[in-house]
Amino acid sequence: MASLTQDSNGNYKARKRLPRDVRVEYGRLYGPRLEAKFSRKADTKPHVARREFHEWLSDVESKIANIRAQRNGEGQSLTRQQARGLAGEWYDWFIA
Repeated sequence: MASLTQDSNGNYKARKRLPRDVRVEYGRLYGPRLEAKFSRKADTKPHVARREFHEWLSDVESKIANIRAQRNGEGQSLTRQQARGLAGEWYDWFIA
């Protein structure tokens, strides 16, 4: 489990190790192959850093779940933002 920490300079950082079964595909799609990293500067307010960290962690975990779902031929889960974007695209298509 990833956790948010502060270094000696007060910067916020976190790392999430990527599971072995998704490393190659995650690296191909998003860049890092061994771990995903999060960082914010020391002047970031603590509540903002925590909120952004949880959003980042949710995003990384949904990417991992989607890679596994695609490999297994299952449906993919969407974040709220992705669902709204998809609904907007559908609406544009529908009224065209």
